[in-house]
Amino acid sequence: RCNVIDNKYWNNSQDQYRSNEFQVKELLNTVDKIINENSEGYYTHEMLQKVKRSIEQEEDHLKVNDTVFSLHEIREKSKAVVHERLLHSVSQMNTR
Repeated sequence: RCNVIDNKYWNNSQDQYRSNEFQVKELLNTVDKIINENSEGYYTHEMLQKVKRSIEQEEDHLKVNDTVFSLHEIREKSKAVVHERLLHSVSQMNTR
């Protein structure tokens, strides 16, 4: 999502949609809408830590099962696996 703020006519009262008051209200409405769509949730440090733990667990799994890869390859493969899992879980949430 993105919002465009037109500051060229920020104090222009001729067109309501160009006024600073209108644009700020629209921005806040967009933020509220996003939060509501995310079931009152938002991105947090906790989520980042969970992803990091998932990558580390996948690395441990690959180190035990695939000893032919370098540490860099294991790290990249782990990131890719976790990324795919996250995409899958997000796509499942969007179809509900």
